[in-house]
Amino acid sequence: MLQTKISDTDLRFQDQMDEIMDNMDFSKIAKIMDALDWKWASLGCVPDEHEIRTYARSVMRKCLNSENNYCEVGGFIARIEDGILTLSFVVENWSAE
Repeated sequence: MLQTKISDTDLRFQDQMDEIMDNMDFSKIAKIMDALDWKWASLGCVPDEHEIRTYARSVMRKCLNSENNYCEVGGFIARIEDGILTLSFVVENWSAE
């Protein structure tokens, strides 16, 4: 059986991901998405809480595997700054020069 060595960095980010998944209010996100009738094209409907949780974890994984430590998709923004993984759910955002 092939064993894969898991680095301390991988474990640290896994712990951070687990903490985010345990503490982020996915029920609130589901209610907001339902109230806004926010459909995901991949589903063709408003996702339920389980689908949102699964998607959030995949967004964080994409962030961990990206060169710029950033992933933004489906309302979620995952980023790593100074070794800290952050996940946000954004309903509206505006930038101006």
